[in-house]
Amino acid sequence: MTNILTKINENVFLGESKIHNKGVFALKELSPKETILEYKGELITKEEGTKREEESIELSKKDSKKAATYILEIDEENDLDGDIENNYAKYLNHSCEPNCEFEIIGKKAWIKTVKKINKDEELLLNYGFEWNEKDFIKHPCKCGSSKCVGYILDEEHWPKLEEHLKKNKYPSKVIEISYGKALFATKDLPIGTIVQKFEGKEITYKEVPEDMVCHTICVGEGNEDKWVVSRTDAICANHSCEPNCEVDDDLNIITIKPVKKDEELTFTYNLVDKDEKGTDFFWDKRWDFECKCGSKKCQGNINKYVRK
Repeated sequence: MTNILTKINENVFLGESKIHNKGVFALKELSPKETILEYKGELITKEEGTKREEESIELSKKDSKKAATYILEIDEENDLDGDIENNYAKYLNHSCEPNCEFEIIGKKAWIKTVKKINKDEELLLNYGFEWNEKDFIKHPCKCGSSKCVGYILDEEHWPKLEEHLKKNKYPSKVIEISYGKALFATKDLPIGTIVQKFEGKEITYKEVPEDMVCHTICVGEGNEDKWVVSRTDAICANHSCEPNCEVDDDLNIITIKPVKKDEELTFTYNLVDKDEKGTDFFWDKRWDFECKCGSKKCQGNINKYVRK
C-alpha cells in the first residue's frame, strides 16, 4: 500500500512513485471513462507557451530534477501552463501503457480514465512527446510496463523509434570517403565488441543479384554453396590486411583489438580459418582488387583466399 502524502479528492491521492518522484494513486476502484481531476494551470497564448517551454528545457539542462515542461496544448490558439502549486494532475507520471488520458473541454483540461484502475494503483498518462531524433534519448522511460519502448514518446512515433534503434544499435556509422563508403567507430571500443552484422536470406551463388556480387558473404562450410547478400551497413566495412575486426560464425563483425572513436573498422576479406575444410574454395574474379591498406602485412593483389 502506498502512503498517502496528500488526499487530492475523493478519487485520488498523492504518494511516492516507483517510476519517478511523486505520483497520483487511486483511493478506490475507478471505472473506465471516469473524469478524475482537472489539469489546472494558467491559460496562455501559443507564443507564450513556446517561450516558457524553451525556458523550462534550458532549466532542466542545469538541474536534471526539474521537469522539462508542464505546458499542455489546448487548441490552436492557447496552451495551459500547469506549473502551479495546486495542480496535482501535473504529478501523473508517464507510461507506455497508460490507464488515463487528457480530455480537453473548452479551454480546460481533465484527467480521464481509459480502463479500470484498482485501489492504490498509480494513474498514468502517455505524455505524447513528439519524435526528435536528436533529443529523444534525453527522455528515458522507467514505467516498467511490458509495452515499454524505453523512451517517453507518443505511441504514433514508436515505429520511428524502432527504425532508428534498429539502424543505430551498433557503435558504428557509415561515412563517405574518397573511394566510396567506410565503417567507423562511434566511440572507443574494447576487444570483442560487435560493430555490425551481415544479415540476409541464405541463397546459392547463382541467385546473387549482379549488383551485390561484391557484397555477399559465404556461410557454407568448405565448398558448400550457401551465401548471404546483406543489405546492412556491414557491407561498408572495408578490407585491410592488418584489420581491427573479424567476422565470427554468426556473421557479426567483431573487434579483435581496441579501437578508438572515429577509427575505421576493417576486416580481411579473403581470410579463411586454418582448420576449415576445403582445398578449392570458390573465388569470383570480379572480387579481385589491389589492396592499398598500407600495412606491413599488405598482400598487394587480393585474388585468392589465405589461411589464418
